[in-house]
Amino acid sequence: MLDPVLGLQTATLHDGIGRLEALARDATRTDAQRHDAAKGLYDRMAGELRTAAKSARAWVKAEAAAAGDDMQAVLRTDPGKASIYSEIRAHAASRKNDPDWPAELANLTKTNVDVAVAISSAPGFLSGISEERQRDLSVSAMQAFAPEAAERLLVADRVSAEADRMEHGIEGLRPAFYSQGIADQMGTRVQIDAPFATGPIVNAVE
Repeated sequence: MLDPVLGLQTATLHDGIGRLEALARDATRTDAQRHDAAKGLYDRMAGELRTAAKSARAWVKAEAAAAGDDMQAVLRTDPGKASIYSEIRAHAASRKNDPDWPAELANLTKTNVDVAVAISSAPGFLSGISEERQRDLSVSAMQAFAPEAAERLLVADRVSAEADRMEHGIEGLRPAFYSQGIADQMGTRVQIDAPFATGPIVNAVE
């Protein structure tokens, strides 16, 4: 659902930033150590955010498909009403030049399911309207007759947008977390705790 998925992303981001701020004040580390630790922190945080974004998109895909099916179901034709649908479309086409008709038709498609089905189930020209106008009326009808499914689609769209925003923002945070050049200085660190050599000394002066 929306809250768990986006809540995980938000909590992870806030926690990561909080740790970064604490790391900047860590007097037990050198500058290179702080940047190296920040790189590890960033990589962990970015990985979890990308995983959350992937989960969000999977949820969006399933939720949008289910909601879309529910919305389309309300406009499913009834074979026994074929003649009624035909008469409705003929009436609509006969009034296409009436300046009051667009608003009236828009209201009818949101309040009368037979009108909504008739308009949406056949090419727009049979009702005297364009294909774009037919799509708009069909969407309005689905929102009117299946409001819960329509709201689920809107929520899915918001989740998808938030997942994209969060994932795209990850790369932008990288330079704020650490400097690769400074972190690379950790490669010059001497491992003083390594075991001492016990073999013969190579190139020793005799």
